[in-house]
Amino acid sequence: FSAFTAAVASLLLLGYNGSAINAMGQGYELRVIAATVIGGANLMGGAGTAFGAVIGAAFLEVIRNALLMAGIDSNWQGAFVGAFIILAVLLGMQSGGKSLIAATVERLFPKKHR
Repeated sequence: FSAFTAAVASLLLLGYNGSAINAMGQGYELRVIAATVIGGANLMGGAGTAFGAVIGAAFLEVIRNALLMAGIDSNWQGAFVGAFIILAVLLGMQSGGKSLIAATVERLFPKKHR
């Protein structure tokens, strides 16, 4: 399933850019790791959910857009993303190994209702 979603994402990115570039995905590593950590994956091991990763990615893009709208230089976005990763890890330590988003999703949608 992971290879299929990577293929779909590459086709969407190819269509968006209009051409294939061999280094097209460079620089996305921090964004992907940040989205999964903020979305509920634990850096010390364990499992995250795809829904949590999507929520984490949406949260990061809202933050990036807010930084751009506030007039903050785009070179500082990496520092803010790193700070949010550290914050998510620290909050995950406080909530029993789960991120804030994962704990909130479990509280709102208990397993008996999923």
